[in-house]
Amino acid sequence: MKARNLGWLLRAGYRVPDGFVIPDPLGDPGWEREIEAGLHRLGPGPFAARSSALAEDGVESSFAGQLATTLGVTTSAEVIEAVHRSAASGSSPEAVAYAARTDQEAPASAGVIVQVMVQPETAGVMFTRHPVSGAEQVVIEATRGLDDSVVAGTVTPEAYLVDGAHVQVARHRGGQLLTSAQALALAALDAISRACSAARRTSSGRSPAKTSGSCKPARSRPLPPPRGQCEPRRATFC
Repeated sequence: MKARNLGWLLRAGYRVPDGFVIPDPLGDPGWEREIEAGLHRLGPGPFAARSSALAEDGVESSFAGQLATTLGVTTSAEVIEAVHRSAASGSSPEAVAYAARTDQEAPASAGVIVQVMVQPETAGVMFTRHPVSGAEQVVIEATRGLDDSVVAGTVTPEAYLVDGAHVQVARHRGGQLLTSAQALALAALDAISRACSAARRTSSGRSPAKTSGSCKPARSRPLPPPRGQCEPRRATFC
């Protein structure tokens, strides 16, 4: 699912970090022989390895944070180990428990995306609809550096509400990380999320990253809706 969403973003012209997908790392070990050539085409790295299971990023359940992601790997051996870790993480106790709570089947094996890591000034999470109220507002949560601390909930990020052309700083954390113009530019990415949503009848969240004034979406997924509301989409950015 994650790989498919990134494909949609690429076809829409967004600057998704370069990478490749290994569809079945546990069932087809032949990919290990090709990994060095694949990494060479991507450049010197570092790289990120992220799961892309069919059961992930669904409308009713997302498995967000349940499957393994490895950041900052550089060598072929490290990437191979990271790919195996992500592919097997669908059977982890956390993923199995989440599957049971949401009445889903845990993914026994996951495809894996290997991408060039972005080194962002600012990164975070954007919701194309308010994740609590369901209001027609874009919600952006941002922090300095990588977005993993925001996704993991280990930091309290700055928060911005974008309603049309109006930007409200909902939460300050010692210095405004995004200007109003940058927040509006991020919210404008909502157009592609809505296009993806129309294709899948969902709304979304995405993960973009801001580097030297430009923005790169790292992933996009639908979120289970607030009770009685339409589904928001979540994205991470840098």
